[in-house]
Amino acid sequence: ILSLNHSRFQQVYYSVKLNAGANPQDALDYIEGSWKDVFPAKPFEYYFQDDYYDQQFKSELHFGRIFGLFAGVAVFIACLGILGMTLFEANSRLKEISIRKVLGATVSNLLSLLSRDYFKLVFLATIISVPLIYFSASGWLMNYPSRIAISPWIFLLPLIAIVLMVILASGLQTIKAVRANPVDHLKYE
Repeated sequence: ILSLNHSRFQQVYYSVKLNAGANPQDALDYIEGSWKDVFPAKPFEYYFQDDYYDQQFKSELHFGRIFGLFAGVAVFIACLGILGMTLFEANSRLKEISIRKVLGATVSNLLSLLSRDYFKLVFLATIISVPLIYFSASGWLMNYPSRIAISPWIFLLPLIAIVLMVILASGLQTIKAVRANPVDHLKYE
């Protein structure tokens, strides 16, 4: 893009498209020579459109990296919280798990018993967060001239990952509690 100042208040731009495979420096030398022939009193100023766009979206890329880092830390802390909650609940319900095991409860029954509350919390969090994320992302995307549609996969993939983390965390603690000998937890009762 070449710029030419016609007056103090108006700036006019001329676009020059380079052929694919052309040497940019040779093209700039040729354009500058032509510019000085036509407009000898005006300075030759130029910039490349791709550099201009890169500069515009540099802050967006930086924001994306920082947001991704904080999201990763938040997911890690959430995983620790899920693990801590399931460990606490499994340890506080060891007697109940032992009695249920003695009475014939299966691992799947005990797993559903311990993780039912977590799935309720995940469902509630999904109901609250999906509309908030959808509307805030839609508003953010309105700042761009070329817009993309928000895909349902953006919401489904994290939900599936969270459900798998809950199943894994509560499943490990439940299996650990189920494998323990019920006598160890009930011998003082």
